[in-house]
Amino acid sequence: MDTDINFSALWQERPTPKADKTAVLKRIEKFRSRRMKRIVLVNLMLLATAAFIVWIWVHYQPKLISTKAGIVLIILAISLFSVVSGKMIPLYRNNDNGSNGHDFIEKMRAIKKGEQFLHTTIMNCYFVLLTVGLCLYLYEYTLRMSGTGKLITYGATLLWVGFNWFYIRPRQIRKQQKALNEVLDKIEGIEKQFSEA
Repeated sequence: MDTDINFSALWQERPTPKADKTAVLKRIEKFRSRRMKRIVLVNLMLLATAAFIVWIWVHYQPKLISTKAGIVLIILAISLFSVVSGKMIPLYRNNDNGSNGHDFIEKMRAIKKGEQFLHTTIMNCYFVLLTVGLCLYLYEYTLRMSGTGKLITYGATLLWVGFNWFYIRPRQIRKQQKALNEVLDKIEGIEKQFSEA
């Protein structure tokens, strides 16, 4: 009996399972739909937050310029994120899987690039503006507090921002990039199958 088996050659000759095109297209459509809904939901929540902040300004009439500057910076942070993330919706909407396979892949790569810009540059600007805005906004209201009260207020606020920055944000980015990469891999797999056929 021949015991000299070339596992490497056997591995190369194994039949490669073909991707189920229908299942992949369903998965892509689910991904697109979920991502667009998420962007709309986040933007609605941010707009509601901005409206609430404006209401606070009008209702409580802050005295110090630092409070007003803080509110402006927070609204600027929200507006920046909303505008840029809102621009992702047409990219997702116009990229239906009935279009040419190569065009579809190129559009998905453009979406990936847009998502990376949103998750890095825009998120960095958002958190910087939000943090500075919150610190300025809180200044007027902490003037009436004791030293301990100020420490707790600013400490809790900065802890919340830090938790979002160092824990929540990277998790969300990893999750979204993984989903997008999986979709791209599946599409490229299908394209490869057709080019080999």
